[in-house]
Amino acid sequence: METKLKIAAALASISILVPAFALAALPAQGTAGAGQNFCTRLPELTTQVNNRLAQSTTNLQNRQQEIQTKVQERQTTRTQQLTQVRNTAAQDRQAIYTQLMAKATTDAQKQAVTTFQNTIEAAVTTRQTAVDAARLAYWTALDSDLSTRQTAVSTARQNFFSAIQTALTTASSQCAAGTAPATVRQNFQTALQAAKTQFATNRKAIDKIGPEVKALVQTRNAAIKKAMDTFKTTAQQARTTLKAAFGK
Repeated sequence: METKLKIAAALASISILVPAFALAALPAQGTAGAGQNFCTRLPELTTQVNNRLAQSTTNLQNRQQEIQTKVQERQTTRTQQLTQVRNTAAQDRQAIYTQLMAKATTDAQKQAVTTFQNTIEAAVTTRQTAVDAARLAYWTALDSDLSTRQTAVSTARQNFFSAIQTALTTASSQCAAGTAPATVRQNFQTALQAAKTQFATNRKAIDKIGPEVKALVQTRNAAIKKAMDTFKTTAQQARTTLKAAFGK
């Protein structure tokens, strides 16, 4: 649950909102000279927009890389923690086998202890294999989902940026052709609004990562629970057989 919440929160922090600077860079509607000065200001506006688009792209790429790194670090940490737990458990089991063998007074009891140890260790191996497979499937699917969503986010933004670039190029051509600056400005604003509307549509089409991560966690946990239940059943049977050998 902790992993799911942290990953979902990290992804939610990736801003894919429409940049407001493109409109902010324009003179306010109704401002004196707003339309008349548009062609004169267009080169400056184009430079400002291009610089901010480049910075926005860099920020997004850095944020996406940061999230990928955090997920990989979490996977490594969890794997190291699991390895430590398993090593400690193996030492504890070995101590129990040694104690049991010390209590065995007949060959039959010694054989029963050996059989018990072999049964438990085989069950542990089976459980660990199943758990590792479930964890690997989870991390692999999570990485795939992250990559898919990040690509979708990048594509939506890039399409929006391309539309802005096209609007700027068109405005420049219209200015060069002698179109009235006020008309060029209006055409630019119309194109920009269309780009924003399309971006909003594309953004809504991007699947939310939260439900996907939740489903992956549920699948992983179900597989691990099944492995644990199977181990418990085998261990209980092995203990019953061992007790019988000791007359209990």
